[in-house]
Amino acid sequence: MASWSGRRCCACWTGSIHPSAIEGRGWPTGRLLHGSTVDRQGLRGHPHHEQRIAKSQMTTILTSKHVAETYRKAIEARPWFQPPWRIRHLDEMAHAPAAELDDIRIAFLSSDVLGGSTVDRHDPAMALFCEVLRRAGNLAWLQVPSSGVDRPIYQELARRGVVLTTATGAAGETVALTALTGLLALSRRLPLWVQGKHDHAWLNLRSGDPEPRELRGEKVLIVGAGQIGTHLARMCKGLGMRTHGLRRQVTACADPYDEMGTIQDLEAAVGTADWVVATCPLTAQTRGIFNASLFARFQPHASFINVARGGVANEGDLIDALRQGRIEAAYLDVFEVEPLPKDSPLWDLPNVLLSPHSAGDTRGRHARIAEIFLSNLDRWIEDRPLLNRADIAG
Repeated sequence: MASWSGRRCCACWTGSIHPSAIEGRGWPTGRLLHGSTVDRQGLRGHPHHEQRIAKSQMTTILTSKHVAETYRKAIEARPWFQPPWRIRHLDEMAHAPAAELDDIRIAFLSSDVLGGSTVDRHDPAMALFCEVLRRAGNLAWLQVPSSGVDRPIYQELARRGVVLTTATGAAGETVALTALTGLLALSRRLPLWVQGKHDHAWLNLRSGDPEPRELRGEKVLIVGAGQIGTHLARMCKGLGMRTHGLRRQVTACADPYDEMGTIQDLEAAVGTADWVVATCPLTAQTRGIFNASLFARFQPHASFINVARGGVANEGDLIDALRQGRIEAAYLDVFEVEPLPKDSPLWDLPNVLLSPHSAGDTRGRHARIAEIFLSNLDRWIEDRPLLNRADIAG
């Protein structure tokens, strides 16, 4: 392509207590009295899964060693924390007998355990944590370090009746900033800078196709006008861009959006946009939504940015569109298979920028995720709705 020829919803639980949650609380206040009958899987009336939990039964919170060392005092200082509650970290529970694993009611999967794991491949610590979760038959609630719940282990635990809460909000602004970074990099022709440096070539970017884009007045279509999308829209407005948001359901248009629609408007909306940014969750509705048919509706000078999930875009169709010039360029942080296979054509396309699913990564996020967990821990004890309770079916 001439211009690149150089190279390169928070869903809260309301109403009555979920039965799987009742089971897991191990109430030190005696709310679960000796002989109380609850359903182990959170399915009332299901045969074979009822159990009796004694008031004195040990109740374990499973964390990483780092979290236990960092937040033990904060947890143990809470008024409700007294026997039978205790905190145990992964190293202590990895080879624990079945009886101790059955004491695990709450687990906090933190970023240090997740490490470099992907949906398709687990680092050793993550693999071990997942194995402990599978063996913890009385687990009632899991706090995860991400906003998405598309990992198979999450689906598996949800089917057991385990409540899952996400870290939605901990990295929203960071993800938006990363998307904006990709947008700015493509608009200023950063791939050509990198290639010119590599080739020791003084490129002419002052005229013709390689000349950088003027962002003021251009339209950015944000597919997923939730927290991340709204942060991004606000940033783009500051650059003088026009903002068009799409949501799952109809909502009134409000600042920082100039236009607002629903996901059903996507086909028509992409033809009016200079930049299309995916910030939506991966659901049955959004899986593969960016495909050949949709890319054919893009304006030829438009660029695509994906900081959502790899599954929202058909990667083969995207590669074809980039090769054939149906869209100008792309910045991608997420992929259908992660890590991205070494033989993927995306590595070598000159009009593509890639990052290793790191849009939300920043040193400050770990403490913010822990604060969500600690807040939810208090809510769990106090029978209040949990923050960011995941809707797996959604």
